[in-house]
Amino acid sequence: MQADARSLPLRSGVYDLVLDKGLIDQFFILEDEGLETGMAHLQSELARVLRRGGHYAFVTIGNKYDRLYSLKKVGVWEEKIEVVELRPSTNTLGASYLFVVTKK
Repeated sequence: MQADARSLPLRSGVYDLVLDKGLIDQFFILEDEGLETGMAHLQSELARVLRRGGHYAFVTIGNKYDRLYSLKKVGVWEEKIEVVELRPSTNTLGASYLFVVTKK
């Protein structure tokens, strides 16, 4: 299936997990509708397809504080956000992180 992540052709509230490797980074780098608007649309759509208590897990090489701010601002996730550093920062690449959030 190929689809716009801001408008998924999936039923609402039925999935336990959304796994993302790189999509959120593209929104931070290339978003054409404005970062906050694009991130709000993305996260709202991902939350829509998740059941209550479902998880959104993503791997990112971006600034973890930017990601945390974005996740908290939308208001669809539980307060507890798990963040695991997968690889420390190097001279050429930023650190990579695994984030896991839970739908309210």
